[in-house]
Amino acid sequence: MTAPQTTRIFRESDERQLLNIMKEAFGFSEEFWRWKHRLYPNFTPASITVAEKDGRIIGTSSWIPRGLKISSTLTIKSALGGDTAVDPRFRGQGIGSVVMDFFYKEALNNGIIVVSGFATPEVARKFYGPLGSILMKDSTTTYVKLMNSHQLRDRIYQAGEERSKQEVDLDGHNLAIKFTMIGAPPFLISLANGKIDLEEITETSTAKPNIAMSGELRVLIPFLKGEKGTWSLIGLVLTRKIRTKGLLRNAIRLIRLRKQLRAFLAPKENKSRK
Repeated sequence: MTAPQTTRIFRESDERQLLNIMKEAFGFSEEFWRWKHRLYPNFTPASITVAEKDGRIIGTSSWIPRGLKISSTLTIKSALGGDTAVDPRFRGQGIGSVVMDFFYKEALNNGIIVVSGFATPEVARKFYGPLGSILMKDSTTTYVKLMNSHQLRDRIYQAGEERSKQEVDLDGHNLAIKFTMIGAPPFLISLANGKIDLEEITETSTAKPNIAMSGELRVLIPFLKGEKGTWSLIGLVLTRKIRTKGLLRNAIRLIRLRKQLRAFLAPKENKSRK
């Protein structure tokens, strides 16, 4: 009868066997593994867990220490989950769960408050969920900061050329709206003498807007695209997500123009012939 495996923290003498497991599981070279773990700032042997049976390393799990900044005055000790691997001859025996449970306890003993990591949904549910981890959505959010207004300006000029085909009547209307939004440079959209234009505002600009809007660009985009209506804009103003000046005294003009402006700026539809 063979003895059960024991779980403990890493020792110097474990390195060669551990490297063999890492190479077989992930293709890690000796240099890469040492760069990732042994040469990492503030490395501690407690950040690597090994499972041993009959003097042989059969599994491992690890975490990488790092500071997590909560606020400008508070940084806590945290860890990024590292690599978990089991010798192929011992897989399916719960070795992975055992070493991960041990490494969570060692992280807690070392003052680690938060442990985070990345895994496929299947691995996350199988290994991390039972250990008390909070599983996040499998998605990525991309944030884009507009460095200039060229794309919007080009669309406005293109719309101006197509205006006669769209039969949108803007004659007789004059309105200028200044946008100072987080996520884009300040710009002015103006309507005068039947023409619509966009101008980036600089220190030398002499623009005199009827309406001024400020806030975060992302909350205003659905309104600019026509995906949300006037009441949505009012909601943004009332909740102070968008700050305005001159909106009330120009509200009726803006409402009357909204339909025409949306048709003016909307992308041209491609209709196929039957």
